[in-house]
Amino acid sequence: MQHPRHVPSCNTRAMCVQVYLVGTPIGNLGDISLRALQTLESCDVILAEDTRRATQLLSAYGIARRGKEVLSYHAHNAAARAPAVLERLAAGARVALVSDAGMPAVSDPGAELVAAMCDAQAGGRGVVNGSGGEGAVAAIAVPAAVPVVPVPGASAVLAALAASGFSAERSAFEFAGFLPAKRGERREALKVFASRSHPVVAFAPPHKLAAMLEDAAAELGEARRVVVARELTKRFEELWRGTLAEACEAFGDGARGEVTLVFDSAPAGTGEADGGGTVDDHALELLVRVALDGGEKVSALSRRIAKEAGVTRSRVYDLALTLQAEREEQA
Repeated sequence: MQHPRHVPSCNTRAMCVQVYLVGTPIGNLGDISLRALQTLESCDVILAEDTRRATQLLSAYGIARRGKEVLSYHAHNAAARAPAVLERLAAGARVALVSDAGMPAVSDPGAELVAAMCDAQAGGRGVVNGSGGEGAVAAIAVPAAVPVVPVPGASAVLAALAASGFSAERSAFEFAGFLPAKRGERREALKVFASRSHPVVAFAPPHKLAAMLEDAAAELGEARRVVVARELTKRFEELWRGTLAEACEAFGDGARGEVTLVFDSAPAGTGEADGGGTVDDHALELLVRVALDGGEKVSALSRRIAKEAGVTRSRVYDLALTLQAEREEQA
């Protein structure tokens, strides 16, 4: 294919033996860089999270696969794949690592390989450790002379943050990756973000979006602003803005597609009141039980009862979850 070429920084093929971390589009094929195209065209081996998607990517840009190896490289086979990768590097191959979307090694496969190679360059042991699973290897030494080269590309994190409007007055932000799948662990993680003075960006599986928003509302406060960025750069892209209370209503049934959340920083001098209220535990439990008996959703009854009883939403929410779990166990 014809496109402008970047003049390589190396003078011989031997000097070009590198591992390239190639950023790929997160949805829109127009978001790939010329440098990424050049790298994919000139490399000998492509390590891909999904070989089918990698092959489709090459085809979309007219890059011939002839003469290239496209090898699977994901969380379940990274350690077992390491010997083959190091063998290619020792033979002088140029290796590119790609994920299904965005930058590899960030909430995607490849982080362990990159860490081992950087450690080797710094004079450390430079090993890829096995996970201990079936077919894994304990430790594979990596060559110290092979540098790791990032080839930047599209990022859902930066795209969502830039479009959120939350970073206008603050240059810092925090990336939390995927929030824990288990509710208790997720709530603990969210508690840490409650007093942050900068925006926090996180990924959310679409089928767990409703639960994550409910937990965020309980820990960060219903008034905290949030952006739900769905299907970024794709045909049905959506950037939803509002409070966490509004988000719980809007996405009570979950969502489709890939979701990135941006939580605004904690407003200075604001937060939920202590909220002890005048309602004792027994009376509050009775109110919650009646609401559950009537089929009211946890998120909705938490907001209503908290407002009516003068207590914090998190107090009602935690109680409602406990009572709901007891009912499920008895069913």
